[in-house]
Amino acid sequence: MRKSDEVPKVRVRAVRRRDGVWDLYVTCPYCGKKHHHGGGNGEVPNLGFRVAHCGPDVPEHKGLPEYELV
Repeated sequence: MRKSDEVPKVRVRAVRRRDGVWDLYVTCPYCGKKHHHGGGNGEVPNLGFRVAHCGPDVPEHKGLPEYELV
């Protein structure tokens, strides 16, 4: 089980679409590019842990790099 203090916390920009689904946008702490994640369709966006889309492109990171959306 991961501990939240072991992965970077990344501020998210949450945008609710017309269909009620949340789009979550972040700047990746590993590659610096913009990444997009789904945030569900609840009253508030579903944040928490995500795997960075650049995972295989970050050779210095063991396993898949992840971060916590806050």
